[in-house]
Amino acid sequence: MPRLSLAGLALVVAVLLGACSDDDAASPPTEPGAAGSVCQQLDPIDLRRATGRYFDDAVADGTTCTYSSSESAAVVGLSVTSLDGVPADDALALLRESCDPATAVDLAVTTAERAFGCTVQGAATVAAAGGDHLAVLAGVTLAAPAPARSQLDALGRLAERALRSPP
Repeated sequence: MPRLSLAGLALVVAVLLGACSDDDAASPPTEPGAAGSVCQQLDPIDLRRATGRYFDDAVADGTTCTYSSSESAAVVGLSVTSLDGVPADDALALLRESCDPATAVDLAVTTAERAFGCTVQGAATVAAAGGDHLAVLAGVTLAAPAPARSQLDALGRLAERALRSPP
């Protein structure tokens, strides 16, 4: 049976976050430290504290950043977009429709007006709206994944950080 590679995990996360991007045209990838890069929203320490895993790479593409860990075969994707006047409840309701049946739970994210977590095609996913921004995180791993609720809580802590100072 073929094994899913780290690149395959990154592709899964990119697909999960693709619907959350407000870019109409594809934009070239940017370096993680580049000014205005969404990858500046979270640093390796944030990721390690929230997940217990070390992430050694980050690649930005428009409003999305994909963080990967070669150590633990894990990927976390982050997308932060402006709501552009769309009510947070409407945006979150639309995203909630993507959840696997009976997996959605409301989360307490201090920097968000509303937040929820669920699995989308089996991947832990969190959406949080705060101010005029929406943060969506999805995380997958090949190495002994934590229970679903633990994954959602970890992603919720990362969403909290991402909404503190959106790009």
